Amino acid sequence: MNMYKKGDILLGKYRVESLAGRGTFGEVYQVIHPTLKPRAIKVLRRDMPGVEKRDLQEMRERFAIEAQLGDRLSHPNVIKVLEFEEAEDELYLVMGKVTKVK
Repeated sequence: MNMYKKGDILLGKYRVESLAGRGTFGEVYQVIHPTLKPRAIKVLRRDMPGVEKRDLQEMRERFAIEAQLGDRLSHPNVIKVLEFEEAEDELYLVMGKVTKVK
Protein backbone atom coordinates (compact mmCIF):
# COMPACT_ATOMS: atom_id res chain seq x y z
CA MET A 1 0.00 0.00 0.00
CA ASN A 2 1.30 3.47 -0.87
CA MET A 3 1.85 5.94 1.93
CA TYR A 4 0.52 8.79 -0.20
CA LYS A 5 -2.07 9.04 -2.94
CA LYS A 6 -2.61 11.38 -5.88
CA GLY A 7 -3.48 14.88 -4.71
CA ASP A 8 -1.81 14.62 -1.28
CA ILE A 9 0.45 17.58 -0.41
CA LEU A 10 3.98 16.96 0.83
CA LEU A 11 6.06 19.56 2.68
CA GLY A 12 3.22 22.03 2.31
CA LYS A 13 3.80 22.62 -1.42
CA TYR A 14 4.36 19.47 -3.51
CA ARG A 15 1.23 17.77 -4.93
CA VAL A 16 1.60 14.01 -5.38
CA GLU A 17 0.93 12.80 -8.93
CA SER A 18 1.94 9.13 -8.69
CA LEU A 19 4.18 6.54 -7.08
CA ALA A 20 7.40 6.24 -9.12
CA GLY A 21 8.98 3.39 -7.18
CA ARG A 22 9.37 1.60 -3.88
CA GLY A 23 12.45 0.22 -2.14
CA THR A 24 13.35 -1.34 1.17
CA PHE A 25 13.45 1.92 3.10
CA GLY A 26 11.32 4.33 1.14
CA GLU A 27 9.04 5.31 -1.68
CA VAL A 28 9.61 7.78 -4.50
CA TYR A 29 6.75 9.93 -5.74
CA GLN A 30 6.30 12.07 -8.83
CA VAL A 31 5.19 15.46 -7.52
CA ILE A 32 4.37 18.90 -8.90
CA HIS A 33 5.49 22.14 -7.28
CA PRO A 34 2.86 24.88 -7.80
CA THR A 35 5.25 27.16 -9.72
CA LEU A 36 8.22 24.98 -10.67
CA LYS A 37 8.99 21.93 -12.79
CA PRO A 38 7.90 18.41 -11.85
CA ARG A 39 9.98 16.90 -9.09
CA ALA A 40 10.45 13.58 -7.35
CA ILE A 41 10.39 13.10 -3.60
CA LYS A 42 11.89 10.11 -1.83
CA VAL A 43 10.16 9.54 1.49
CA LEU A 44 11.50 7.51 4.38
CA ARG A 45 9.01 6.96 7.20
CA ARG A 46 9.77 5.56 10.64
CA ASP A 47 7.00 2.94 10.35
CA MET A 48 8.14 1.49 7.00
CA PRO A 49 9.27 -2.14 6.98
CA GLY A 50 12.99 -2.36 7.60
CA VAL A 51 13.10 1.08 9.24
CA GLU A 52 11.05 0.65 12.41
CA LYS A 53 13.68 -1.55 14.03
CA ARG A 54 16.53 0.85 13.24
CA ASP A 55 17.50 3.88 15.22
CA LEU A 56 15.92 6.98 13.61
CA GLN A 57 19.14 8.94 14.15
CA GLU A 58 21.08 6.32 12.17
CA MET A 59 18.55 6.50 9.35
CA ARG A 60 18.63 10.31 9.40
CA GLU A 61 22.44 10.26 9.07
CA ARG A 62 22.33 7.75 6.20
CA PHE A 63 19.64 9.75 4.40
CA ALA A 64 21.65 12.96 4.90
CA ILE A 65 24.71 11.28 3.33
CA GLU A 66 22.57 10.19 0.38
CA ALA A 67 21.37 13.80 0.02
CA GLN A 68 24.93 15.17 0.13
CA LEU A 69 26.18 12.66 -2.43
CA GLY A 70 23.19 13.32 -4.69
CA ASP A 71 23.89 17.03 -4.51
CA ARG A 72 27.58 16.62 -5.46
CA LEU A 73 27.15 14.21 -8.36
CA SER A 74 26.54 15.45 -11.86
CA HIS A 75 25.76 12.72 -14.37
CA PRO A 76 22.87 12.15 -16.81
CA ASN A 77 21.97 8.89 -15.04
CA VAL A 78 21.97 10.38 -11.52
CA ILE A 79 19.02 12.40 -10.25
CA LYS A 80 20.05 15.70 -8.69
CA VAL A 81 19.09 16.17 -5.02
CA LEU A 82 17.62 19.63 -4.46
CA GLU A 83 16.55 19.54 -0.79
CA PHE A 84 16.76 17.36 2.32
CA GLU A 85 13.85 17.88 4.71
CA GLU A 86 12.53 16.34 7.91
CA ALA A 87 9.01 16.56 9.29
CA GLU A 88 7.87 14.55 12.33
CA ASP A 89 8.90 10.92 11.70
CA GLU A 90 9.49 11.33 7.96
CA LEU A 91 12.61 12.21 5.99
CA TYR A 92 12.40 13.65 2.47
CA LEU A 93 14.79 14.01 -0.45
CA VAL A 94 13.44 16.42 -3.06
CA MET A 95 15.01 15.62 -6.42
CA GLY A 96 14.76 16.50 -10.06
CA LYS A 97 12.20 14.65 -12.17
CA VAL A 98 12.46 10.87 -12.25
CA THR A 99 10.94 8.49 -14.79
CA LYS A 100 8.61 5.87 -13.41
CA VAL A 101 10.29 2.63 -12.39
CA LYS A 102 8.64 -0.53 -13.76
